[in-house]
Order: sequence, then C-alpha cells, then structure tokens
Amino acid sequence: MQKVGDLFEATACNPCQVANIDNGNAGFRIPEYQRPYDWSKDNIHRLMNDIFAGFERLSHTTKASAFTFLGTLILVRDQTQEPLFKGKSFSIVDGQQRLTTLTLVACALIERLRLLRVAVPVLSSDIQDWLDVESDHIEAGLSDCIAGAQKVRGNQYYPFPRVVRSEDIRADSKREELLNSGIAKFLSAFLEYVNEGKTEFTMPNIGDSREAKKVTENFNHIRAYCRSINNADWYAENECQMLEVSRFQHGGCKQLWEKARDVLGNDGAAAMTQIAKSEEGAHYLRTLLLASYFCNCVAVTTVVTNDETAAFDIFDALNTTGEPLTALETLKPQVIVAENSSQSRTYKGSECEDAFKVIDEILSNDYPDTSKKQNETKDLVITFLLYLEGRKTSRELSSQRSELRRAFDKTSKVDDGAANFMRSLAGVARYRSDYWVTANSGRINSYHLNAAVANEVKVLSAFITAMKTSLTLPILTRYWIVGRQNGDFSEFVQVLRAVAAFLALRRAATGGTDGIDTCFRDIMEAGNSNKKFGLCSGATHENQILPLDTLKLALRQKLSSSKVKFNTKEEWLDHVVDVPIYGHAKPLARFLLFCGTHYTEVDGSSGLLTREGIVPSDDRKYLCYDQWINDRYLTVEHVAPNSDKPVGWPSDIYENARVKNTLGNLVLLPTEENSSIGNATWTKKKIFYSALTAKTVEQRKLALEEAKREGMTFSKKTEKLVLSGDRFPMLDGTFDIERWDNLHIQRRSARIAGLAWDLLYPWLK
Repeated sequence: MQKVGDLFEATACNPCQVANIDNGNAGFRIPEYQRPYDWSKDNIHRLMNDIFAGFERLSHTTKASAFTFLGTLILVRDQTQEPLFKGKSFSIVDGQQRLTTLTLVACALIERLRLLRVAVPVLSSDIQDWLDVESDHIEAGLSDCIAGAQKVRGNQYYPFPRVVRSEDIRADSKREELLNSGIAKFLSAFLEYVNEGKTEFTMPNIGDSREAKKVTENFNHIRAYCRSINNADWYAENECQMLEVSRFQHGGCKQLWEKARDVLGNDGAAAMTQIAKSEEGAHYLRTLLLASYFCNCVAVTTVVTNDETAAFDIFDALNTTGEPLTALETLKPQVIVAENSSQSRTYKGSECEDAFKVIDEILSNDYPDTSKKQNETKDLVITFLLYLEGRKTSRELSSQRSELRRAFDKTSKVDDGAANFMRSLAGVARYRSDYWVTANSGRINSYHLNAAVANEVKVLSAFITAMKTSLTLPILTRYWIVGRQNGDFSEFVQVLRAVAAFLALRRAATGGTDGIDTCFRDIMEAGNSNKKFGLCSGATHENQILPLDTLKLALRQKLSSSKVKFNTKEEWLDHVVDVPIYGHAKPLARFLLFCGTHYTEVDGSSGLLTREGIVPSDDRKYLCYDQWINDRYLTVEHVAPNSDKPVGWPSDIYENARVKNTLGNLVLLPTEENSSIGNATWTKKKIFYSALTAKTVEQRKLALEEAKREGMTFSKKTEKLVLSGDRFPMLDGTFDIERWDNLHIQRRSARIAGLAWDLLYPWLK
C-alpha cells in the first residue's frame, strides 16, 4: 500500500517555477475531456486587478498580503500521451483556465516592455548595462512561461509551446510537430516574435474555433490592462492604488530588482532615480517591476501526482467554486487512447467520437444550467451501468469515474467493444432525453409513426417521469435500443405498458416506494433465478435480451413477492381501497383516475362508472397524452375537503384521517376552478360539478346562476371556461348521489381502482 506522502506533491509556485517543475522542461497538456478555454472579461478584470493591487501592496510589506494567490493547479505526470515530446509532459486536471491566462499575461508583458524600452532616453553606460541585464533577465523569466526548449542531441534544442491541447502534437522537429489548437498556434507565433527581437507583436490568424477566438479576445484585454499600468486615471476609475515612483525601492519592491547589486555593486537606487527623471523612464521601470512581480509573487498551489484517479479526487476535495469533472469527461481520454491504439482505426471520425458528440449535444441542450447538467450526467451513468452490467452505482463522483472506466476497460478488450460501449451509452442518453424529459416528448413521434401508438407511448412515459421512477429506464432502454436497431418498436411498446402497469399497481398497493427500486434492479442484475433475471446487456454485450413473456413473468413475480402480496384483483383491491394515495403520490392518483375512467359510462344512478356493455367513444377516451397535458385535468383535488372536519360534511369521512385522501374522494380539475369551491358543502359542489358537465351552454348558465344563489363566487376566467363549449365529462356521475360519505368514497375507490386494474393488469399477462 502506498504511503499518503507518495500520492502527490503540493508546493506553492510562481509562474516561472511552474514552468520548471520536476527539475525539467515542463510541457502542459489540456486533455480532451477538459472544457474549452472560456475565461470571461470579468475573470480577466478580477485577475489583473488582483495583480495590480498586490503589486502596490508589496511596496509597503513583504508579508503574504503582498502576494497574489490564484488557487490550485493539479497536474498528472503523463508518460504516454506525447510520445514524440522530449520534455516532461503533464496533463492538467484542474487549472487550465488560470494557466492559459497567466501564459497570455506573460506574453502581453513582454510586448509592453519592448514597446516602452525604445522610448527610454539615452543613459550612462553603467546604468545602461544594468538596465539591459535586468530587462533581459526578467524577459527570460516571462519567456519561460511561454515556451521551453527540448534537447534534441548535443547542443541542439528545439522549442515547444508551454501549453497545448489534446489535438496538438509536440515533437522535437518541425516535420513531426502538429499544432492545431488556438493556444498552441498563438504561443508558437509569439515565440517567433520573441526570437526575432521585434518590438510590436502582430496578432496571427489562429483559426475561428471558440477557443481560438477566446485566446485572441483575452490577449487583447490583457494588452489593454498592461497599457493601464502607467495610467493614473485608470487607477482612479477602478479604485486601485498606483505604485508611485518614490516607492520603487520600498518594502518588498527592492527585492524584485534582482541584478542591481550584481552589475552596479549596490542596490541601484541612484540608477533608478536617474532613469525615473523622465516620464518614459518611469513608465518603463514601473512595467519592468510589475513583470518581476508577476514572475516572483503571483502564486498557485501546484499539486503533482502520477495517479490520475488521485488527481480527480484531490480536485473534488479542493474545488469549491467550479464544477467537478464528470465521469463522462474523465472517461473520454481513456476512449481516445483505446481507439488510437487500434491498428485499424483512430478516434477521429470514429463511432466513439460521434457518440460523445451526441451525448454532449443532448446534455448541453437539455441542461444549459451547469449544476443540472452535472446531476443529469450522474443519473445517466447510473442508468447506463444498470443497463450494461446490472450494477448499482453510487452518485458519488469518484465512484462513478472508477466504475465507468473499469467497465470500459473490460468491454474495450473485445473486437468493436469500444464502439459498442459508446453506442449504448449514447443510446441511453438519447432515450433519457426523448422519453424522460417531458419537454422533448414531441420527438417520440419520430420513432413511433402510428399516431395512436405515439400518443400512448407519450402518456405512459409522462407517467413514469412524473413518478420520478428512473430505475425503470434501464429496462425500457434495453428494449428501445434493440427496437431502434431493428426498426421495430412493437416489443418496446409492450414492455413500456408492462412496466407502467407494474409501477402503478405496486405503488397503489404499497402507498410508498417500499423496495420498488430493488425490483427494477433485480430484473437488470446478472443471474437466472426468481430474484435476479439478468436483463443487462453484459459488459461485452454478450447477453441476449429477455423474451417478452419472461420479462412479464418477472414483473408478476415481483408483485406477488412484495411486502403486500397479491395475485388477484380482489387481493389488490383490499390494499388499494384504504391507501391515502393523495399523500403518497399525486401523479399516481392522477394516472389511476385516468385509467379508471377510460372508456366508461355512468352505471345507473349510483354515481359510479362501468365498462360493461359500453361502446368506447372519444368523449370518454382519457388515457392519452392530449388529456394528460390538458389544463382541465392537471390537478388532483378533493371532493370532501382536505381539512379538519369542515362544516356541512359527514363526520364519518374524518374519523379516519386516511379516508379523505383515498382514490374515491379525488377528482381532476384545474387548480383555479377548484379553489373557487374548495371548502364548499356537498350541495354547492354538486351544482358546480353539474355546471362543468352540462351538455349545453344554456344548462351551464343555469347551473352557474344556481351556484351563485348558493353563495359561490367565480372568477371571469372560471365562468369563461365553464361556458366555453367544452364540458368536463370525467366528472360525469360524480354529482348523481345525494350524500357524499365514507361508504360512497369506499365504493368509488373500489370501482375506479377495479376499472384501472382491468385496463392495466392485462399488460402484464
């Protein structure tokens, strides 16, 4: 077992020290999974203001407050990703935005110093010698931040940009080098400018990618800040203190003049006084001093490790402001390496690359908010690993990264394993997006071309989403992906019906979740018994999909083996009638009301419904998506009020607190309409319900007028809704009885639940 001290090294480093960590030429590589460079103008403003403020404080103190601390840089020693590079390669796990920006600051300071240097008046030879040496020394430190030189052979060296991205190839010759990223092209062009000794840098064309545009934009912002270092008006506008000429040698500033004593034999006070007599000289010295401050007093905590997993864990522990890297982002480099190491293909243009693009697009479009995107990515990994291996996975990031990488390592060892893995992962992401995200339900029509089937699929999917039962998704996705491959979703539709039926019947009987997630996991988990059914695809996609009859049998067995066992309609009803379903799951109550009224008519004067002898009509077609999203039936409301013993209602309803929340006391209404009569007596509610269900506008007007005479008041919106011409047929029969009491509620619960069973249970047979 490793010792803790061997896991990583952490030190505080200035930019020059970062460039020379590990006693060598460090080259920093931004991995494929990292986000593009995208620091905003506000980020730049905060960074430069912090540097300027710390710079001025240094003239008063040498304590920690004079340093500028910029957070953490987490690096992994990389032995494999840059085989042609003869420097020391480090992958950046955290800090790429800061490091890239600091490199741009170093570039801007070099250019600014050169522009100001030519304006400094002629000086005496000893002062001139000191200034040249000091300037060369500081520029060399800045250049170290920009580029390094790898030893080719003997005294031959070849330069390399200090920071590159994954698409770049650093090598020890022009022939083998390939610099594609915006930052690599920029640094390469700037190095040429430095070596040619030019005064002004001409911005090169580094491409039109998002990253290239941001590099150009931010470099120009930083240039402007470097011009402002000598502008007193800028300091006043930004509430920042300018370093006065008189303080160039005060506090810690005198320690920044590193070559004065070596060349002049003293601290250089007289020389600086002479130079600062001219405004041009003062401007140059201030900028030179700032550059020295940048090289020596800007600090990042640099963490270096050989273990990428440890690097991610350290990042999570230290990261308090940014978003952590998801398991998908850390999987990407492993996939790239696997594809590029193949003799027959490369990652570029592969199915794996296409799959990542699909997943990125889905997550970005569905979850523009970063924190929600993070949460969805975690849920996606949970669904996928259940789909793949039937494994229960934690939402903890470190565990997810490890599990996903382990699973890929296993599957990538077989032919086309990487492609199958990523194809399935993209398929799971697509299913979650199109069938789980309610806003995307319109896409379902593109898979199910029959309008009636598409409508049914949408309502059942919407029910599952409303119940937040995401552990159904691995089961459904397994059949959906096969259906998509075969161009035939008929078996998937039957599975969707069976899963929705199981969910509704099980939850209605138990009230709470009561181990239902375990049921769904058991169906996915590898095995072949009454407990484990092995629906998962297998790490190498070796498992055949379960026959439909086997899946339905598994679901029926899970019904009869639950805490509240039932095999028949009567056994199920014994549980359901007394369940206070409103308090447990309103979407379930709503779904059962749809199922229990679907294609029914009023059974005589009982106020109850029946399907016996009924010819289905569109007027009573409720289990469809159009009705599910209809404003009329959006809210589950109580008939007998959901309050403590309201006036005018039978006391037997309130003797047991569960009764008022059972299925028989619930109806579906728009929220605003129900609020008009929420605690009204049954006499008044009967009138209102009759108004909502009356077949003619004239009958509705009469009912509303009677309701008003009884003391009920309605908004103009409510009256317009009632009189609009569209009636509320789902309420038919509700108002046909004289007394709404506990006995009627029990009868109504049993009837609606029984009709729901008659519709749902056949889907499990």
